[in-house]
Amino acid sequence: MFVPPASSPASHTGQYGSPSSGGMSVPFQSGYGMSMTSDPMSTMSSMNNSSMAPMAPPPRTPSAPQASQSSPQQTQDEEDEIDPKKLDAYKLIYYHLDNWKRNNNYCLPSSLRPTLVQRTIPHESIIDCVLHPELRDRMILLRERFNLVDCLHEYRVAVNIHGDDVLAHNNWEISESWLQRYKFLVDPATLNITNKWRRERGEAELHVGEYSTEPPNPV
Repeated sequence: MFVPPASSPASHTGQYGSPSSGGMSVPFQSGYGMSMTSDPMSTMSSMNNSSMAPMAPPPRTPSAPQASQSSPQQTQDEEDEIDPKKLDAYKLIYYHLDNWKRNNNYCLPSSLRPTLVQRTIPHESIIDCVLHPELRDRMILLRERFNLVDCLHEYRVAVNIHGDDVLAHNNWEISESWLQRYKFLVDPATLNITNKWRRERGEAELHVGEYSTEPPNPV
């Protein structure tokens, strides 16, 4: 996703800096070499960041000329590409995080403000673009349990943005299919957001007991 520019100095400490105690410099990923007109999540699989290389999906085998028929997943991706709310949201997320990277006194929208976990545990900077704070924490703490590239590609498709404020994480409903696939990342707060929108549609709520909502142990 956010590929650091080649000219970035090697001494750059990262977008959230390092913890004030312990004298340890936390090597957060930094830099947002992305066009403002791009959807950051849509370029996840093309990232060439060396720290992400082990997580890249296997190359596709050459196939015959494209058939006119497309899979349901491809159709969903195409629809997602032109969803104006998602495009606006990801542009704004990039804009605000880039400003924060340049000036730590910049006031981030509340949903994007770094948590204690983000500030103290090294992680890929792409995780900072996830709007749900509790979900960001669990992605960092449970990082070894999932493929980040696949997870964030599926997250991009699974999100449905309600209301006018595209940067309020309470307006970001995550689909049941994604929550089921990544049960160990689900926390009560994120599940409550999905259930709120399900109630408004008259759909059954998802039961907390079906998800691994216990707090993970920091690594």
